[in-house]
Amino acid sequence: FADLAGLPPRGDWDGSSLTPLLFSHGKAVAWRVSVPIEYHFWANHTKCTGCPAPDIGYPVRDAACADLSSTPNALCWGGPEQCDPADCYSVEADGRNNFLALRRISAARDVLYAKYQTGHQFVDDVDFSRPDAFELFDLAADPWCERNVYENTDAALLKALDVELDAWYACAGATCRD
Repeated sequence: FADLAGLPPRGDWDGSSLTPLLFSHGKAVAWRVSVPIEYHFWANHTKCTGCPAPDIGYPVRDAACADLSSTPNALCWGGPEQCDPADCYSVEADGRNNFLALRRISAARDVLYAKYQTGHQFVDDVDFSRPDAFELFDLAADPWCERNVYENTDAALLKALDVELDAWYACAGATCRD
């Protein structure tokens, strides 16, 4: 948005401006083919199910819980001490859901590569140097990510994806703009 306002990016901002894509007027624009994704476990992530929503099934019922300012919704976000067990459940019970992923879309392939590491970011740094599990999905053949092909994939491709993902994870500020 800074680029749209004619402002230069700050040195500590990650990423590139979307302005060239937004105003390309149908012309080809050089752009990266990979997108990094990062998620860390958060112990206070709970989900409200007893909200004053329409009498309809999941997922529409849960999507109707958007007003978090009213009771019981306001009481169902945060730690377990804030939740009525009848109305809420913990989305994440432990630290097994930390992951880094790389979505690579090019003429050669469309893949989603991920690695997971158990841990609590507040207790000990989760730096993904000791992954517990890996996934690789060929989205051209498996768009719903139902078949993990990691174990049957060429080691050179796995290494290239891992090196690229680690580079994204390590970058900061201006180094993340290309």
